[in-house]
Amino acid sequence: MKLNSKGFSLVELMIAMAICTVILGATTIFMSNAQKSYRVAEETIDLQKESQILMEQLSGWVMEANHIEQDGNLTILYSIPRNNGRTDSWFAAGGGYTADRTASKRVIWMYNNNLYMKTTTGITDASADSTAINMSTDSIDDNLIAEYVTLFDVNYDVSKPNQFSVSIGMKEGSQTYQLDNDFMMRNEYIGR
Repeated sequence: MKLNSKGFSLVELMIAMAICTVILGATTIFMSNAQKSYRVAEETIDLQKESQILMEQLSGWVMEANHIEQDGNLTILYSIPRNNGRTDSWFAAGGGYTADRTASKRVIWMYNNNLYMKTTTGITDASADSTAINMSTDSIDDNLIAEYVTLFDVNYDVSKPNQFSVSIGMKEGSQTYQLDNDFMMRNEYIGR
């Protein structure tokens, strides 16, 4: 008598399950690696975007300024008004302005891997400008301009005071990014 078996034998079923397990495992590993690569690419793009936006902001502030100073970890950008095409005596002892001709300054500093900026306007006398920055108390969300900052370095050559370079380093997760840019003040440099 002839047996008519329709179906799989136990050996065939085990072989099919083993092949499915290998294919499923390979697919899982592939998807996991693709997800990690996507996350790394996304972190890199986020860092690049944030550093480029920060450089654009700095560029605008630099164009408004006509004096830059370094005071320890502080970078100070001054916007000092001009008087009939001549340099005002704002930095001279006792030099001051009328109410409609005031100076402003932006102080930029790095604290706890964040970059902060504080603006002071209405400065009428250089000798009376006692605007001080306390890094621990002024490092608040209202002054925050960038997170994940590992490097903020401003360098300028004394022989070319209206030109300087800025280096910004950022790190998020395992990704790092550094951007260097050279700036030139649009307004004529006013030195001390």
